[in-house]
Amino acid sequence: MMTKKQLHFLLTIASIFLCQCSEEIEPNQYTYTAQFAESNIKIDGILNEDAWQNSETIALKHNSSAGVVHDSSTMTWVRTCYDRQNLYIAYECHDSDIWSEFSNRDDHLWEKDAVEIFIDTDGILNTYYEIQVSPKNVVFDAHLEIPTKTDDAEIIAFNVGGIQTAVTIDGSLNVHTDTDKKWTVEIAIPIAGLIEEKASVESGSWRINFFRMNHDIAGERPELGWSPTLGDFHIPAKFGVLKFNKGNHLETE
Repeated sequence: MMTKKQLHFLLTIASIFLCQCSEEIEPNQYTYTAQFAESNIKIDGILNEDAWQNSETIALKHNSSAGVVHDSSTMTWVRTCYDRQNLYIAYECHDSDIWSEFSNRDDHLWEKDAVEIFIDTDGILNTYYEIQVSPKNVVFDAHLEIPTKTDDAEIIAFNVGGIQTAVTIDGSLNVHTDTDKKWTVEIAIPIAGLIEEKASVESGSWRINFFRMNHDIAGERPELGWSPTLGDFHIPAKFGVLKFNKGNHLETE
C-alpha cells in the first residue's frame, strides 16, 4: 500500500514532468521553414518574385483565443524567406478601413493599423527584437528585455541598420467613408543589423512571431498572431520557430 507521502511525491514528480513537456511542446507547434531566395527581391510592396511564390503562406489567428479568423475583411497572411544578407517578410492584410496617421520612426504604430514581428535570434528568451510597419510605411524598431522592458529613450536610440520596407495599398489611407480591400507589406531585415544578439542563420533556427494590429474607426480592434500568446504579445516562450532551409544555401556557397 502506497503511503500518502509517497503518493504526494509521485504526483509532484508527474506534475513537474507534465509542465516540462508542455513548455517544450507549446513553442514548437508553430514552425516555419524559410526557403533560400535564389534571386534578388525588390522591396517595393509587390510580391511578384519567384522567392515569394516558393514560400509557404501562413494565416494569422485571433491572438486572444487561437481561433481561426473567419472575417474576410481582416484575414492576414505572412510569408518569409532569406538570403545571405537579409530575412525577408511579407504581409497581406485584408482591411476594410486602412488607418494610420503616424509619420515618425518609433511612433506608437500599434495604436492604429500595423504589422509586428518579434524575433529572438540567440535562444535566450528574455531579449528579442520588435519591428513594426504601418500602412504609411513608418517603422518602429526596438531591442527589448523582459520583464523590465526598454524605456522610451532606448527604444528611440535603437535602429535596425539598413532595414528596407515598402507598402502598397488597395484602397485609400485614412479615408473612413469608403471600403478598402487590403494593404501589403514587404520587409528586408539585414541580418548584420541585428547586432544586439549577433544574429546568424548558421544557428539553424530562430524564435519568431508575427502579429497584426487592426483598428477601425468603428472601434473594432482585433489582435492577430501566428503563434497565439493568448494575451500579452511579449511572451518569447510562446513564439514559434523559424527554421532556415540550409540545403540551397550550402549549394550556393
